Amino acid sequence: MKKRLIVLCGWIIWLSACGAPTPFRRGPVEGSPAEKPAGGVDPATETLSATELNKDYFDQKVLPMLEVKCSVCHENKVTDFEKAKSLVVFNDLNSSHLYLLVTGNLSNHRRILAPESVEAGLLAYWIQGKKLAVVPTDGDDTRTGNGIPGPRGPAGPEGPQGPPGPAGPQGTQGPPGTCNPAPIGPPSPIPPPTEISLDPSYFTSKVIPILERKCSACHDNPAPDFAKAQTLVKPGKPLESLLLLQASGKSTDHRSHPSIISESSTEYEVIKNWILGAKNLE
Repeated sequence: MKKRLIVLCGWIIWLSACGAPTPFRRGPVEGSPAEKPAGGVDPATETLSATELNKDYFDQKVLPMLEVKCSVCHENKVTDFEKAKSLVVFNDLNSSHLYLLVTGNLSNHRRILAPESVEAGLLAYWIQGKKLAVVPTDGDDTRTGNGIPGPRGPAGPEGPQGPPGPAGPQGTQGPPGTCNPAPIGPPSPIPPPTEISLDPSYFTSKVIPILERKCSACHDNPAPDFAKAQTLVKPGKPLESLLLLQASGKSTDHRSHPSIISESSTEYEVIKNWILGAKNLE
């Protein structure tokens, strides 16, 4: 009976030590999945998100964009990182005065950035803690820790030129032809250039809305009707038309007028097409 009791006690002690990293201690082995921090983040393999605004991202991405957009009507008042930092709340767009101001969500300032635009995205990324990409120093991975693709590496040296291919077979010579020159007549007259007429319907439905929207930020629309607009353009010659040159900031006669439409924008193409004689087909 005494031997059976000793065996039973030893069996109980052995069971209590199962699964313990040290004798008589129960629990998972150190470093097992059960000891990872809450949220599934493993500090050994994952990078924690940024917790502050990044000055380099602001200086290289956000500040140049503000200089371009704000200078259309006034000087950029957010001239440095510290000033911008005082106007935003980290990772909170709805509480960031600067973001609400430029996207037109405050009554004392008109919208200069559409919320879905690339420029508004840059500002939002900075407020949310975005950092500039860092080029990896080794390995084949071209992505940075913050998920932004790194820059492409330099091109490799050009390979040697291959040998020339074999020459094709020479063709056979055809029979000689006869020469029957046609009589020389008088030269054909050069047709006169087609006169381009400006379409008032196209101007009213497509051009005026652009001018009203773009010009009204600083002054009255200089071409409020078709008759006035005709005096500011040369039909068929958009690059010599004062209306388009002023709007794109290319006029030498009005050097102080800023660019309000980009040459790559849809608005520029609409005004240009009207000068070239586009018709309203609607």
